[in-house]
Amino acid sequence: MKDTRNRTFFWLFSAFIFIFLVCKATLQAFSHDEAATFFHYIHKENFWPWRAHWDANNHILNSASAWIFYKLFGYDLVWIRLPNVLSFWTYAYFIYRTSCFLKHLVSRYAFQVAMLTPIFLLDFFTLCRGYGMSIAFWWGTLFYFVLFFQTNKNRHALKAWLFMALAVWANMSLLNNYLIFIAAYFFYLVFVARSKQFIHYLLLFIPGLLFYIPAAVYAFQMKEKGLLYLGSTDGFMEVTMKTLSLYQFGKNETWFLILLAILMVCSVFINLYNKPISLDFKKYFSFEKFSSLLLLGNVIAVILLEKIVHVNYPEDRAGIYFIPLSIGVLFFAFDTLYAWNKKFIYTNLLALYFPFYTIANTSFTSTHLWDYLYLTSNLYKQAEKIQNENNEPLIINAYHMYEMSWAYYNLKYGGQLQNMHVQPKPDLNADLIVMPSYYFDTLKTDLYEEVFSQPFNALTLYKRKKFAKKTLYPINITSTNGSGDYEFLDIFSDTLPSHFMDMQVQFSGIFSSKKHPFHAQIVLETKDIHGNVLLYDYIPLHWIKSKWKGEQKKFVRTIPSNKYSQVIIKIYLWNIDKQQFSANIDSLKWFYIENK
Repeated sequence: MKDTRNRTFFWLFSAFIFIFLVCKATLQAFSHDEAATFFHYIHKENFWPWRAHWDANNHILNSASAWIFYKLFGYDLVWIRLPNVLSFWTYAYFIYRTSCFLKHLVSRYAFQVAMLTPIFLLDFFTLCRGYGMSIAFWWGTLFYFVLFFQTNKNRHALKAWLFMALAVWANMSLLNNYLIFIAAYFFYLVFVARSKQFIHYLLLFIPGLLFYIPAAVYAFQMKEKGLLYLGSTDGFMEVTMKTLSLYQFGKNETWFLILLAILMVCSVFINLYNKPISLDFKKYFSFEKFSSLLLLGNVIAVILLEKIVHVNYPEDRAGIYFIPLSIGVLFFAFDTLYAWNKKFIYTNLLALYFPFYTIANTSFTSTHLWDYLYLTSNLYKQAEKIQNENNEPLIINAYHMYEMSWAYYNLKYGGQLQNMHVQPKPDLNADLIVMPSYYFDTLKTDLYEEVFSQPFNALTLYKRKKFAKKTLYPINITSTNGSGDYEFLDIFSDTLPSHFMDMQVQFSGIFSSKKHPFHAQIVLETKDIHGNVLLYDYIPLHWIKSKWKGEQKKFVRTIPSNKYSQVIIKIYLWNIDKQQFSANIDSLKWFYIENK
């Protein structure tokens, strides 16, 4: 009866959390990293390693599953986030199965509550990033390996390797875990089970190494390209512990980090302690001992990776697996303490911290990580309203980390506005500026008025009280036409006198392509008379429309040339994938902008 009650409690509690995650995934604004995943991999329909855009942002399984939901259901954020939201059920299932390893019922309740409610972990079940689903699959790997160590059944080993493959292709940061599992599995077969079954060793190679080797090769190639940029080499405590503690507990002071370290060392010691002391290795493959060794092994692994291969210590999301693993080790230690002395039952009350902290600090509009980078559709719609009132395209200036989120809303709502103008920052000639209010206050300018502000991160839309005056530069420019599959189409190239003033270019374009999306961009390159690049600006066409079928679009961009008497300007279309297309560019005009 007690087990039935616990099972009922667990699944009702999990259902409540799932509803919370669905609501959060639906209401939450779009973050830069999600937008990068969307435009680089989902929208372009190219996420396969070695073929897709090279970047650590591509969590392949996440990109692939989000693409499926995007094709089935459309642009709404909840659909591309849904694979991670649904993976919460996988995580919950394995947490429940793992709790059955605990000896005491009260420990099960505590473990379940603590494991299901860490705020930093829950955040990633609501994002299109892959970290949430990777933790779900990774915990399944841990569970099935322990089950295999207890039973020697091949099906458990097979499931463990398959879940590990899913986990690592959803999050390459788990490669060190993969290697630890390979070493533990081999050690168990040779020195503990002394297995002579061919199938046991075959499973190590297929699917074990079969999925590990390409993932490891891909990761090392990314390192060679300088793409493993997350984190730093400042130290495990300074990077990994400090960032995880900040986003999970809201504290990263040294004394608190030392307290956490002591707590985890004691937990590992309690779980590994045997009385009487025994060298029977079989005992170290129970869940509490193996998970403790896995935690210890991960700490050693990330330190060795930095010292030997010069891989950065993982920070925040890259090291997120430390959070559930540490919590699990801690509550298994509490279970052991309770077995030693009944008074230790009260240690399980610590589990209540996690749901209460999550309730007190959660937000339905953003996550703990990147909270200042979230841009909402409400802000976009305010800018759209201003442009409609003025009946002319406006230049919107902002920090480049808002550029892709803005582009997502622009794509979703028909591509009516301009892509964000991010150079220079800030541009006080821009018609609209998007900037946190606390940064805007440092500009000490009265040229703008506040139109709209996001209360959760102070990101504010400012409108110029009087739009900057422009003077037409007299120059005859013919239209540009082109069709084919060639890579470049020249639109404009000339040396223009700038008279130490900023300039603005306006032109219209009509585009068609046979393949969608049309992966091309209009490039605006500005140099001084010595050939030094002053500005490399670009307008990705697939950020504006998914399908170009002869629609016309007016473009407006600013050229920051106020420090020079003349500049060399080149504008061209870059057909990146060499797709069949046709383009007509006309009405190209140049203006001088009266400086602030």
